[in-house]
Amino acid sequence: LAAGSSNRLKQEGVKKQFVFFNGAPLYWSSAIKFSQNEKISGLVFVFPSKCKETEKDRLKALIKEYKLNLPYKVVEGGRLRQDSVYNALKVLSNSCSHVIVHDAARPFVSIDCINQVVRKLEEGVVGVIVGIPVTDTIKYVKSGKVEKTLSRESLINVQTPQGFIFRDLLDGHNRALKESWTVTDDASIIEMCEKPVHFIPGSVNNIKITYKEDLDSLIDKN
Repeated sequence: LAAGSSNRLKQEGVKKQFVFFNGAPLYWSSAIKFSQNEKISGLVFVFPSKCKETEKDRLKALIKEYKLNLPYKVVEGGRLRQDSVYNALKVLSNSCSHVIVHDAARPFVSIDCINQVVRKLEEGVVGVIVGIPVTDTIKYVKSGKVEKTLSRESLINVQTPQGFIFRDLLDGHNRALKESWTVTDDASIIEMCEKPVHFIPGSVNNIKITYKEDLDSLIDKN
């Protein structure tokens, strides 16, 4: 997913997913890592409508240079993140068994993390997410008043990739559209369909790039 507005991070007018790192846009870092898992049979890139054609041309050059060796499709993003995911799901073949959704804003996802998600899906789960334990104190607030402090032991910060049985996720998105659900990740749709979502530990390095300082520090380290 590289269709976000990137309102909080722009480098000379360039959205974060298109900022160059090691000679290619940030989204390409994730694409290369996913391509290294033999169970991944294809990729769908989701770009904003305004730059879809430009990125299609760039992808052709990148794929030729780096020899991606995977079929791919390019689709236009939607108004919300869930709209962008839905647009991608609709172009997949009915023969697709599973789908993994990943945000371009997490360009430093590890190959091991991807492999763990794939292995969990092979075990037969409907959905799987990765995440790290919450370290901040989290309070539940209602009408400007603290109701209670939540136990950190049962809370996680959710990351991507997130993996699902393809048909379950597509059916969930169809239902979300019909019933006007608004969600911030795909696991929420599966949960609202009352199907189980499993969890595996993520990595502190798999952070989401949100601000320019995040990008600067990570590029310095890498």
